[in-house]
Amino acid sequence: MGRASKRMKRQNDRRQAEQQKQEAVQTEQELSKLFAERKYEQVLEKLAVLIAAKDVKPEYLYDGAYSYFMLGDLERASQWVSNTLTYAPAHVDARILLARICMAQKRQSDAFAILDFLAEHDADDLTAEQREDIRDIGGYAMETAGQAEGQDYPHLVALLHAGQPAQKKEAPSNTLEMLRNLKKKVHDFDRKEEAPAAEPAKVAEPVKVAEPATPVAGLAQQQVDDVLAKPISLAEKIRILNAFAGASYAADDFAAAETLLRAALQLDESDAATIRNLALTIAAEGEEEKALQIASQLPATDFVLLQAIKDLRP
Repeated sequence: MGRASKRMKRQNDRRQAEQQKQEAVQTEQELSKLFAERKYEQVLEKLAVLIAAKDVKPEYLYDGAYSYFMLGDLERASQWVSNTLTYAPAHVDARILLARICMAQKRQSDAFAILDFLAEHDADDLTAEQREDIRDIGGYAMETAGQAEGQDYPHLVALLHAGQPAQKKEAPSNTLEMLRNLKKKVHDFDRKEEAPAAEPAKVAEPVKVAEPATPVAGLAQQQVDDVLAKPISLAEKIRILNAFAGASYAADDFAAAETLLRAALQLDESDAATIRNLALTIAAEGEEEKALQIASQLPATDFVLLQAIKDLRP
């Protein structure tokens, strides 16, 4: 091959490389736009194009992992988190996402360990959004886990409580007690509003009627709205809604529990755990026939559930 031919080949190679670079930049921009628009299936399509062109960057690998998570494919989401951490071991968002995946897979201790590591080694560099994500993942679960398990993850506990105002009274140990305290505040407020200003002594009178339904129902709906607005998978939303419903059920607030469970059922009408929990909640409200109808939606007859519904008969 002569010098002229070699020179032409080098020029062609440079032009092709430049064209591929421009195409990659355009694809990256399209991927980022699709990710911002939450079009996760299309994000994965663009990511495949980048990988085929050997354009491998951690930020786009993370976008792929997050997209798989939002589409409910936890296995692939976990694999792509590993891919991300291979290229960027200190990728904080990828580690936070891995904690979400662990929580969705009911591997609570693994999730706590990941978050505790971040709280220990990256606390000073966390953004406000990352701190909020960590509180979103670990806050409720740590509250329900109790003090004993919290001692195993001291850095996470410290981060969860950072910035909270000091309280004269001991903080509630779990979500159930928090709900009870909230109800007490609702009672106190209701009594204060009903008492005439000229007769302050009546403020101390015992409440004559049942707890007001509106504030509690409003709290349940607010919890629903908060969960549905979070950028997490449907499976995780269903899990959180059931967890909140469990706290309401334990506090004998069956109306709130029903609100939360029906919201979860709208996300997945065939979720067996939600169906069971809703059937028991309806039975606890004294509507046995309605509870049995809900239980019949299970793919297989659950005799334990049927017996539990009968046991809850008024």
